[in-house]
Amino acid sequence: MQIVFETFQSFRRTLMLFVLLFFLGATVYSDQSVAPPNIGEEISLADPLSEFLASPEPWEAVQNQTQSLDKVLDKVHRFSHRILFAPGKWLFVTEYFTLNSVLREPARAAVFLTGPEFRGNFWDIPVEGYSAPAMAARRGFFAYTFDYVGVGESFRPEDGRSVNYLSNAAAVRVLIKHVQRSRNVEKVDLIGEHYGVEVASVLARDPGSIRSVVMSTVNYKEINAAIVALLYTEEFEAFLRSQPNGYWKPGFLPATLAFSPNEELRSYVFSTQAGVYPTGPILQFWDFGLPVIDAQAVEMPLLLLAGELDVFLAPGDMENLVAEWGGDATLVVIPGGHKAPRIENEQIAGRYFQELFDFIDP
Repeated sequence: MQIVFETFQSFRRTLMLFVLLFFLGATVYSDQSVAPPNIGEEISLADPLSEFLASPEPWEAVQNQTQSLDKVLDKVHRFSHRILFAPGKWLFVTEYFTLNSVLREPARAAVFLTGPEFRGNFWDIPVEGYSAPAMAARRGFFAYTFDYVGVGESFRPEDGRSVNYLSNAAAVRVLIKHVQRSRNVEKVDLIGEHYGVEVASVLARDPGSIRSVVMSTVNYKEINAAIVALLYTEEFEAFLRSQPNGYWKPGFLPATLAFSPNEELRSYVFSTQAGVYPTGPILQFWDFGLPVIDAQAVEMPLLLLAGELDVFLAPGDMENLVAEWGGDATLVVIPGGHKAPRIENEQIAGRYFQELFDFIDP
């Protein structure tokens, strides 16, 4: 017992020392200037991690021996703030971390990218087994979600038609550089779905910033012809182009949640994701066509996740993406999964997250 106690005491002292050193480094970053923030810095000039480490909470938690050490290390902390990506323009970002994230060496980070009609918190569903950034944080990642330009609390341009995957990629690139600098992360893992895949494919052309890419709900060169005939009509295009200032209220949520049996999950998504969104990302189908993913230009590893029953997928389209990807690429088809496996039943969602984390954190 004496050996166990001495080992625990040594680890506790080491943990506190690491926290202190990280706090000192983060404080230098957040306090280095009192001038208006530069591009890539928080508008508040406050670094959320240094604020947390400057508070009594982590010190009291580590010193409180009535709590289990695992519980202290695994507690997820969430901080929302704004990152400037251009003068007067910002992304609304939420960072997730645990003390495991602080202690991990080398540091790791993951950025989660949603579809075009969703806010960043669509990844952070507060139901056991459905919050991707919280899972990542418990594994020792700094995890990030964000609202796209024109969405939620991010900067809203006057014309929503001006927003597309290229303009959003330019904004998210600034966020990634901020993460690399402020968290001492060499490269970031990107996890994208639907429109987020297109944004991620642009960011992934930078081998100096991106470690790997995970994609789901992907249409590479074509969409199932039946879906195109049903949804991507001339009337729908005309409707989108007629929306005042290029913003509209999508009605896709019931279809998105059609295979999500968890009522708590459904209630959360309905209450947080309904709202006004820019039309530009949807108009890409007509303005850019397919493919928008330049597969051969990307060299880092790819994990491609697809639902077995996703009616949007054209036959052979996923196999073509894997074959043409510039780096190593793996396709995993999730049995019984539809368009959004991560929000479907526990078995399908569990398989999605198992494949995701086995890939980025084996």
